[in-house]
Amino acid sequence: MTRRTELLRRAADRYEQAGDTASAVRCLLRAGAPREAALARCRAGDLPGAAAQFAAAGLYRPAAGCYRRAGLVEAAARCLEAAGDPLGGGFLLLTAEPSAGSGGGSAGGIRLRLARRLLGAATAPAPGWRLRRDVALGLLAELADGHGAAGPLRAPVETLAAALPALSNYERKQCVQWAVRATIAAGRHDLGAHVFAAAYAGHLPGAARQWRAWGERYLGDATGIPRE
Repeated sequence: MTRRTELLRRAADRYEQAGDTASAVRCLLRAGAPREAALARCRAGDLPGAAAQFAAAGLYRPAAGCYRRAGLVEAAARCLEAAGDPLGGGFLLLTAEPSAGSGGGSAGGIRLRLARRLLGAATAPAPGWRLRRDVALGLLAELADGHGAAGPLRAPVETLAAALPALSNYERKQCVQWAVRATIAAGRHDLGAHVFAAAYAGHLPGAARQWRAWGERYLGDATGIPRE
């Protein structure tokens, strides 16, 4: 670290302690520390500003996290796309809660169109990835068209649940979390219970605890759900 860089960082610390985030950010950028500049904005509660700072530095995943926490889901999804994860971006659009003042149906339609584009651009060979993609596509169809008990989400969720024993623990955990998020977004708690039952039968660590917490939150009762 050069003397100039050290002085700029010290100045940034003082500015931040004094509540002058803008000056702190300028010092950090002059010191060649864009990540720290973004973190300074984040600590000040300026999540959109932090996200933009992260994105400008090519740090798209933390940018997506800041945009998501700020309720700017579309911007978060585009950052995930830029980070090479269009599947994650599309799924986020389908499962995130609508933000206040989002415009209702028109905003929902925009989200669905963007999600469709991102899911269409997603490619990867891993079995767990393909299972998650198919669940995302099923959820997209379920939300776009509105189906009953035999809707398009059922088949990919049941296929994922049946495939869990063949996956690694890491992939199983990812797939279970993904499928449950999809069933919550679609209001398909019958399918959520099916996924948890498969995870529990396959001895996925923590499955019973997560199943009971899900039951208490979304069903109002964990009666009949096994304990660890």
